[in-house]
Amino acid sequence: GGGGGGGDVDMSNAHEIDDSDLAIRHDELMDSILIEEESLVSFHRSKLEEDMELMRREMALLQEVDQPGSEIDNYVEQMTQLLEVKRRGIDELKMRLEGFKAKLREEETLSRTVFKQRDPLR
Repeated sequence: GGGGGGGDVDMSNAHEIDDSDLAIRHDELMDSILIEEESLVSFHRSKLEEDMELMRREMALLQEVDQPGSEIDNYVEQMTQLLEVKRRGIDELKMRLEGFKAKLREEETLSRTVFKQRDPLR
């Protein structure tokens, strides 16, 4: 048969390189998570401020449409635009949250691997 074995290759050294690469990747990921966390919270805060402004505009539209002789076409057009702005904001926030959650899951997995290798009793 064709034996493709590596023979007397010492794999213990390769394992150490993997461990240190994983530790470095974990540290880089932690730095990235901290930066992204600040960005995510800041983005969410600005979205809330924007939402409050949109809500004020919606309330003004409702007051306007309640007036006798108001233009319902204007109300419909304005509300359509406001809802689109809201939808885009929600979509962007969801996208950022999903990306952040993926990094948190990766960090959790890496953390388990790195610490298991450093301390086999864990």
